[in-house]
Amino acid sequence: METATHPQLPSTDEIRSRINQVEDYLNGMETFGLSATVLIGIGDEIVLHQGYGYQDYETGTTMKSSTALSIGSISKQITSVAILQLVDQGLVDLHTSISTYLEGVPADKTEITLHHLLTHTSGLAELHDGDDFDKTETEEFFSKLLAKELQSPIGTAYKYCNQGYSLAARIIEVITGMKYQSYLRQNIFEPLGMDMASWFGDPRYTTANSASYYRNGKRTGSVREFSGAWNAEESYWYILGNGGVCLPSAQLFKYCRAVFTGDLISEQSRQRMLTAEKNNYGYGWDIEHSPLGQLIQHNGGSTLGVSAVLKYYADLDLTLIIMANTMIDGNGFTFIIENPVKELLEGEKITTVPIIGDQQEIKTADYPVADLGHIWLKTMEFGPAILHISGQQLLNKIFQLDEQTSKEYDRMNEIADQFASYMYDREWEEAFGLMKRKTDYQSRVELLEEIRAYFEKEHGALKRITIGGTIPMIDYPAKTHLRFIGEDSNSGIDLVWDDIGEILGFIPVPKEFPLTLLAAFDGEVIHGYEPQYGINVKINISDTTAELLQ
Repeated sequence: METATHPQLPSTDEIRSRINQVEDYLNGMETFGLSATVLIGIGDEIVLHQGYGYQDYETGTTMKSSTALSIGSISKQITSVAILQLVDQGLVDLHTSISTYLEGVPADKTEITLHHLLTHTSGLAELHDGDDFDKTETEEFFSKLLAKELQSPIGTAYKYCNQGYSLAARIIEVITGMKYQSYLRQNIFEPLGMDMASWFGDPRYTTANSASYYRNGKRTGSVREFSGAWNAEESYWYILGNGGVCLPSAQLFKYCRAVFTGDLISEQSRQRMLTAEKNNYGYGWDIEHSPLGQLIQHNGGSTLGVSAVLKYYADLDLTLIIMANTMIDGNGFTFIIENPVKELLEGEKITTVPIIGDQQEIKTADYPVADLGHIWLKTMEFGPAILHISGQQLLNKIFQLDEQTSKEYDRMNEIADQFASYMYDREWEEAFGLMKRKTDYQSRVELLEEIRAYFEKEHGALKRITIGGTIPMIDYPAKTHLRFIGEDSNSGIDLVWDDIGEILGFIPVPKEFPLTLLAAFDGEVIHGYEPQYGINVKINISDTTAELLQ
């Protein structure tokens, strides 16, 4: 494993002080609609464990530290541990062809191994013809998956593939003669006392102990709905193995302790799991370096409103878990607060959460801002008030961009407008000709067609695609918003740019505007706050216009 030197690590007392800062920050974020459970542990000790906001807005049930939520793709890690248990027992080999365990593997897929599946280097392409909660027929599902053309030669590239983990889960079934759900219950959940760990729809989940989910202020479902995956007698392979596990944060913490310091798997398997491969990915973990030493992490989310992150700072034996139930314009609340919480734990300063006195009611309306763009102030039935921002000049002002960057963003908008035109007309070769990476043509066409079909189901026929504007990103240089105008309503996706100004790819999470701020009104001005970017602005709203004050 790659090693790196780090500054002197903070003492336990210093970490406790930083956790107190995190607690203050989270308390302030409740003003802006935070709805989540957060757990921070040092060693076996849980130092901070709190629920914020609402687990169910309709009933006014507050979020508790014990509320069960979905962990999304963090579920992959549990699948990898199950595979490593079988490795420890000598029942499977990580580097043997999957055709050793499965019948009917096509000739071009016989070199795929469990190691490839667990590190996302199998080259398998996703199926895009079903939903997470669609019931499947096992043989038909995996025949279709293995029949698809490879995205890349086996073992040569990191290509995140959810259903590669579904295939690993199926191999668990073949080897053990047990259903995947039953294996996890008997060999992981029950031995660790994780009595509330299951999948969506388990009858043990009730309105009192589990969360409902919300997207853009509307209820989308709950942990106790979408029955199926919890039942070992039924197969839901679009989600099994790669997502869908639900549990309270304390039980996820208990699992983490067993994985990192216990005997759930052998030390040899633990080291194998935490060996960074392509793209710094191990077996179900992203493995990185941080100011606090080695950082082992994974996140999970879905358009249902699921968002979760698990971070383990190995050199400090420090665990952070955030699980949320609200999504705002394509951004789960976990990811809204993740970066500020991480920065506080790592000893950095963040933009202070605005302190609001007595909040006043605000009305939904669209306000022009001095020919710079538009601010749409929106209140939601279930969730916080928000400010949608559009217009490149207004975005430039909010981000305080210099002239050179502003000109570069104008150029990106022009190229994005060409891409949008080609995408609307389904001229895929021309569209992908504008992108840096020319491979994976068929899988990307399928994904964009799926995005379009989902949009038209939710928003009516697609009328046109416009450019919302370009803004900086945290992990990449910039992103440009493509706004889909529908017959009934609107949404969109983001194009991502590399450091030389070429289109790197796209983010398929639906969102309507390039920038959304959390909002609160103190009776005088609107406070707009965006934790990820550290944006903190004040806006004066009149009857017809808005003025950016700060």
